[in-house]
Amino acid sequence: MQSQTMRIKRMSGREDPLIALPRRWREKFAGNTTPFVQFGHREVKAKLRFHSGSLREIRVSDPLLENLFIPYTDPLLLRLEKGKIILGPLVGILTFGLYEDPDHLQKRRFLRTFRTLLNPNRPGHPGGLYFLFDFQDVDWEELTVKGYFYRLQGSKAVWETKKVPFPDVIYNKILSRRKEESPEVMRFFNLLYAHTHAQIFNESYFQKWDIYQRLMTFEQLKDLIPETYPYPTVERIEEMLKKYPMVYLKPSDGFLGLGIYQVLRQAKGLLVRYRLHDRNLSRIYPSVASLLKREFPERKRKKYLVQQGISLMRLGEDPVDFRVHLNKDKDNRWIVTGIGAKKAGKGSVTTHIRAGGKALAARQVLDHLFLDQGEEFYRKLGRISVAVGEALERSFQKPIGELGLDLGIDRNGKIWLFEANSKPGRSIFEKIDELKAISLKPIHLLTEYMTYLARFR
Repeated sequence: MQSQTMRIKRMSGREDPLIALPRRWREKFAGNTTPFVQFGHREVKAKLRFHSGSLREIRVSDPLLENLFIPYTDPLLLRLEKGKIILGPLVGILTFGLYEDPDHLQKRRFLRTFRTLLNPNRPGHPGGLYFLFDFQDVDWEELTVKGYFYRLQGSKAVWETKKVPFPDVIYNKILSRRKEESPEVMRFFNLLYAHTHAQIFNESYFQKWDIYQRLMTFEQLKDLIPETYPYPTVERIEEMLKKYPMVYLKPSDGFLGLGIYQVLRQAKGLLVRYRLHDRNLSRIYPSVASLLKREFPERKRKKYLVQQGISLMRLGEDPVDFRVHLNKDKDNRWIVTGIGAKKAGKGSVTTHIRAGGKALAARQVLDHLFLDQGEEFYRKLGRISVAVGEALERSFQKPIGELGLDLGIDRNGKIWLFEANSKPGRSIFEKIDELKAISLKPIHLLTEYMTYLARFR
């Protein structure tokens, strides 16, 4: 049967684990009066009764709630599977720092990232319990977790900790590449795969060179990707500069545009532009060898890529590119949840907001650049992004629930893919008026996708 959202009514005064379902479901149990009830990774055998009340209500005794570690009587989805009653979904959002910084939960950026998803009272919530947890919060012998729940008490929001079973689904939001690759987090993942059946999505940060290699195996996508090589040597950069008037040197595991160098071929040598300590700088180098000697010692160079530079369309004198957000829905399909434009700041080598860039409405920018073809380019950006999302999930063969893609359009109208991000920020939704109106859509789709992964339909 399909899942149904059910209100939970507590039955007080009972001393045994008991659950009462709507009477019309009696025939589905074929005389089984003591089925197992499952919540997350915990199962309890319970007495089964039937009631003649609302078809959207289940009644649960206190001992059953306690044995299943169900901390709240919020609405849950219910499905029947081979005579077992399954409640959920129970979703854990994996993070870190809850022990290192006591004020972590109250910080504004942290709250903005999680509070809408965790709020049980948000409009359109289909049912289920969502909580935050640190990778150190797991009892692996008991398969339980200390969960941090975001609750509203009147007009005040508070965090409460409750013991719950290991969740059905884990959303990895460890927002530090270094922490994610640490031995203690690697141990967490090893134990997770060895001892649980939890579904985890967006398991790790992407590496630029790995993504390049994966996408180049898809014939229909090859033409989207600038020519790229790892470990830039003098010979490789010189070869690239003979083919292209501009190349970029990028850290393979970089983010927010940090550490990017733009190298332009000029008659007097090489013009090198980069950002350092919140300042946009430029230098002239007589040769590639002198550039690498000054800026790229051997250890640093091993972590870099050299990439073909693209002459982007411009608004006035400033280049512009596009951020596309994708989310999976309840049917495991990619949906474009927003497209924003980013205009580079004065003297910046990237369009990132932190480097002085400005967020703009993509439709208005495309209409300005392409006149009556603006809508066609808008749709094309979306179609290409969905194709990239489908390709990456086929390549990884692991669940991916959201993506942020950076694309650009060159002066000939050709679309290019620059980057795929498995942990995209949502700040662009807050900076563009047309995206503010749909800022809840990614949250709704994340909830749908988590429900899908937990096998509730």
